[in-house]
Amino acid sequence: MLQRALDDGADIVFTTIVVGQVSSADVSTIAQSIARKVPVVAGNPNNGFSQGFLPASLDGVVAVSAVDQNLTLPTGALGVANAIPETTVVAPGVAISTLGDGSSWDVAGLGTGTSFATPQVAGILAAAMQKYPEATGNQLLQSLVHNTGGQEHPLKYNETDGFGYGAASLTRVLAVDPTQYPDENPLLDKRLDQPSATDIADAEKALASAAPTAPGDSSQGSGASVVPILIGVGIGVIVLVLVAVVVTVIIIRR
Repeated sequence: MLQRALDDGADIVFTTIVVGQVSSADVSTIAQSIARKVPVVAGNPNNGFSQGFLPASLDGVVAVSAVDQNLTLPTGALGVANAIPETTVVAPGVAISTLGDGSSWDVAGLGTGTSFATPQVAGILAAAMQKYPEATGNQLLQSLVHNTGGQEHPLKYNETDGFGYGAASLTRVLAVDPTQYPDENPLLDKRLDQPSATDIADAEKALASAAPTAPGDSSQGSGASVVPILIGVGIGVIVLVLVAVVVTVIIIRR
């Protein structure tokens, strides 16, 4: 799935799938995303005692956890807060209004989990990409971790408390030009060390050696002009999802 997204030219990729192990092909795909400077956003487990930590714990990947309107982590297994080590950021994901239960769209309810928080973080990156098209994916990630919370503050990170760099902030990320930050992925020092520096270097070499398509090459066909449109539509959809969830959170708080 992630490989297909990269092959199709996605600018941002997110997944809410949580597994206990990944294949070498999956690790290679993440290495490719880092080489291409394509942000990958993944949900943390909702239960760190019984679920896996991948792909969120892979190097270069934004690991997202859920919090409620009071910035409190939901209670997980054994009655303790779901504090996942090496979290990158947190976002609203508790008591989110839902519609549909798999069999009918007429059923409304409230949902909790990182699956609700993860697309919001991807939406923040997408909105920033639209406002700052000159910024690289790495610079967008830098801005995400530098501009958490509601006010300007020095870069801070806690590896163990479950909040990481803090609460992802659409307002702060849009207010700050990301091109001022280094063109480097800030999430390459996780303990798992996968993909390795060698994996990433190999992916960068493969990308550099790929033969560019010559201007006017008829092999591109009319589909080449459609790809940017499809990518734009995809980003627009993510932004709409973000707006819908944020409005829902506001309504719930009221």
